[in-house]
Amino acid sequence: MTSNIIREWQERMDPSRFHETACTVCAWSYACHEFEMLHPTATVLRVLRNECIPISLLPSTYDIEAYSHAILCPEGLTNVNALSPFRTCKRCRRYLESSSLRQPPFALGIFLHYARDRLPRHVADAFDTASPFDLSLISRCQSSTVTHHFVRRGAHGRYVPEESSQRFNRGNLAISPQDVGSLRNVLPPDVRDTICVLFTGGGTKPTVESLRKFGPVLVCKSKVETMIKFLVENNEWYQSDGVRYSERNMQTLLPHDDDNSDFGLLGCLQVEHSPEGKGSEIRESDWNEIQNDIVMTM
Repeated sequence: MTSNIIREWQERMDPSRFHETACTVCAWSYACHEFEMLHPTATVLRVLRNECIPISLLPSTYDIEAYSHAILCPEGLTNVNALSPFRTCKRCRRYLESSSLRQPPFALGIFLHYARDRLPRHVADAFDTASPFDLSLISRCQSSTVTHHFVRRGAHGRYVPEESSQRFNRGNLAISPQDVGSLRNVLPPDVRDTICVLFTGGGTKPTVESLRKFGPVLVCKSKVETMIKFLVENNEWYQSDGVRYSERNMQTLLPHDDDNSDFGLLGCLQVEHSPEGKGSEIRESDWNEIQNDIVMTM
């Protein structure tokens, strides 16, 4: 009896049970013990294909021919070089093994494959490290933006997880209806409208000098240029509407910075500050430290 209890406890507490990996079909992460192995048939693989995706954008991280051009998550495969059983979550398996075999609702084949592995390295790096302001300059339209700093200090100065904190900010994102006739055709845009950032918490408003060290509000001209040129050359929606890159607008993005500077603040940036009560003072030297606590909604 005792040995059975110990064995059961060891099985349930085995560290491998708590290791997470991805479903091959939908790429959602689950604990390893929640997966079931699926032996892919030709019919299953056919359901997981997407004929609308160009061959040049199909995944390159596994043998696409071996898996009959099915759009899969390589982390879930047991063998990326040859057709083999792969891990599936219970939800996807239910669709693939039903009598009316059909594509699971969150399968990567339903245009959830973004071909990131096909991006040139410098383009991928630009998208991965772009600030919210960089991304706003490559978009043809945008919504209002509010930036919040969630206070994570407890009453005694200790760290308090955001989800358990009893004091936090609430913000609403206002999205104005977009007139499709007014989508931007020149990028970066000639930024004239004020872009406002609201900082909450702390006893002092951040200075311009402190903002120059604050990544989330900075613009990097080289990244913006790289992303725009890539989209203009490769995105059919940018191409069909004749979107073009403007060097003139690029040179006027950062009017308060040196012409040779790659990073800086937009000239139309407006900074507002909503102070809190005692105990939430933010020193000038703290702005680099709290960047990970910033929640930005675009």
